[in-house]
Order: sequence, then C-alpha cells, then structure tokens
Amino acid sequence: MKKTLIILVTFIAFSCKKEASEKITTPKETVEVLKEDSSIKTLEGEFLYYADAAVLKTKTEVYGVVLDAKMQELANQVAPLKKSDTDMVVIVIKGKIVPKDANEEGWPFNIIIKEIIEVKQVAKNDSIIIKK
Repeated sequence: MKKTLIILVTFIAFSCKKEASEKITTPKETVEVLKEDSSIKTLEGEFLYYADAAVLKTKTEVYGVVLDAKMQELANQVAPLKKSDTDMVVIVIKGKIVPKDANEEGWPFNIIIKEIIEVKQVAKNDSIIIKK
C-alpha cells in the first residue's frame, strides 16, 4: 500500500511540473511559444498594407499579418507616413505568431497584432519600394 501511494505521489509531482508549450519552427528561427501570456512576442520590422494583404518583414522572417481591427488601427497610424501606397513603414508591435491555415496562401506564419508600440518612417537610404 505504501509503495502504491509513493508511486502515485511521485507521478503526480512530476506531471504537475511540466509546462504546456509548443514549438514553432520557422525557416530561419525557432520560437518556443508557451500556451500562456508569454506567447506574445515583441517584433520590429517593416510593415506594408496594400489592398487586402498586410505583411511584416523582420530582419530574419516575413509574416503575414492577420486582418483585424488592430491591424486596421495600425494601417491608419501608418498612412500619414507613406508617400505612396507601396511604401513600407518601420513598426514595433507585440503580437502572437501563429501558423497559417493549410488552405491559405502566403507565408508559413501569421502574426496577430496585440499591441502597437511604435510607428516610424523608414530612413531615406533604407527605403524599400515595391511596385507592380
């Protein structure tokens, strides 16, 4: 009886210490996303919203941006800094990285914007222009 009780207590103790997490592997980086609030990452990069698509290009990765109210708020803040529709603007945001849906086109991972921290214009020498 004591052995069973000791084994049961040991099993419960070790199973409670595990933290729920999932690993997201992107082509250039591995991000461990905990299933708690720590899944929110701070990202800095160049943002482009054009027609019905939004993109965030960081130094190591390109993410699709989920089109929701927070993205629209960011697009409104970015608009005055753009000289043309295809100009990119440097942003700092907090967001959640999620894999894209299997039937969806685009980059392997999307970002859901949770907080807009900073919006600034790209330096003239670093300006990237995308035209059709």
